[in-house]
Amino acid sequence: MLAFIGASVLLILGVWGFYRSGDPVVAPTLMLSGESLSLTNGEGAPTPNGVRVDALAPNGNAIVQAAIKPFDAALYRDLRWRVDGLGAGQELRLIWASKSDPRSIQARPLSGVVDGEGRIDLRTDPHWRGQIVALGLVVLGELHGPILVRGMDLRPRLLSFSALRDAFLADWTFFEGWTGRSPHFNRGAPLGTAFSPVVLVFLWVGLACVLYLAINPPWRFKPGILPYAAFFLIGWIVLDLHWQWDLSKRLDITKETYAGLSDAGKQAAGSDSSFYPYLMELRRRLPEQPARLVLVSADPFGYAAMRTRYHLAPHNVFAGLKGLPEQSQLNPGDYVLLMYPLPRIRYDATRHRLIEGNRALPVELIDGRSSLGALFRVGKED
Repeated sequence: MLAFIGASVLLILGVWGFYRSGDPVVAPTLMLSGESLSLTNGEGAPTPNGVRVDALAPNGNAIVQAAIKPFDAALYRDLRWRVDGLGAGQELRLIWASKSDPRSIQARPLSGVVDGEGRIDLRTDPHWRGQIVALGLVVLGELHGPILVRGMDLRPRLLSFSALRDAFLADWTFFEGWTGRSPHFNRGAPLGTAFSPVVLVFLWVGLACVLYLAINPPWRFKPGILPYAAFFLIGWIVLDLHWQWDLSKRLDITKETYAGLSDAGKQAAGSDSSFYPYLMELRRRLPEQPARLVLVSADPFGYAAMRTRYHLAPHNVFAGLKGLPEQSQLNPGDYVLLMYPLPRIRYDATRHRLIEGNRALPVELIDGRSSLGALFRVGKED
């Protein structure tokens, strides 16, 4: 019992101390400067000291983006930036995007610049949360001279005991939902977590064994394997209970989504719901006998393309192209399915041609009513 309790206490104190130390393995200071900065909007050039902005883009701003790896916003609240040359009438903003909504760009005005440097606490910003996947600075206002963006620093915050408790509970109750690996894999914790449940249990078992050995040294007591096996078994049971909890959550999702539905209804309610009805409409427009169909997609080996092949079986669907195939690769009567968006390919209704650059493919439009894609039948070359 002493080894059990002692291992638990030591593990809690050790993890808390590890986080409190600001160890670079957990949350290193992100120093974004030099090669990690690039000008993505506006005119300028990289310099040894940062990025120089010479002119704004036609939309009235300049954007300097930092090359970052995704990080947890909860670990970083203290932002410091270094920008030279800002004058009256000019504004500097911090912009970022999170993994949960990468298309929504958040912005926060930055002020209080002293000698080209400033600092802000992001703790009170409601949008600074989750995994941050993009980060940058925006310069607004008329430029009277070049501006030099020297860099940004994001410093980790020190976790209190209560904050560590909340983070631990959030990691331990992390639920990923259904993924392609769900039947045989359980991540157990968010990406980037320093101490996943498996690591914590491994550390606890190790500490318990060491403490038991220290309390009951082999030269004083007859050694036995049973206590060590018990520690291992306890760890195994804890991980298995976590696994069973995860499975029960997935079962609840499955019941809510699919219970009482037909096969077609299950497909329409599942992860393919955004395009399954469209594919069923295409099936009605394809011949009953299996036909040869070429699928053109911006992501030919992505989820949507692979599921399209599945739902259109037994038609012979080839899904490996990002652009139009050569005329010699097709026969009259074959089909071409375009999955939008494909900005380089357009349909000329007057000439009945699919056009990509200098390539033109004679086709007949079969279905072009959906915003998801269009189906064509290959014709003969005039």
